[in-house]
Amino acid sequence: MSLAMGALTDPAKYFDTSGKAKAAAAVQVKLSSHGYHIDHPDSEAGDQLMADALGVADRDAMNGILRQLVGPA
Repeated sequence: MSLAMGALTDPAKYFDTSGKAKAAAAVQVKLSSHGYHIDHPDSEAGDQLMADALGVADRDAMNGILRQLVGPA
């Protein structure tokens, strides 16, 4: 995952003027025997929304938190 966080092509589509995510842009974490998957129609926006929900600034931190929450497979 080498894309920088916040590199959305159209941030106004997912965020209001204060930078908070719009309610219509829901994101989910789906669990499987292979780990987890962030489920969102736009994977870039999904990563950004999940990072915002977890209160972290980058994907590495987000993935670290999610790995701790999911635990060993």
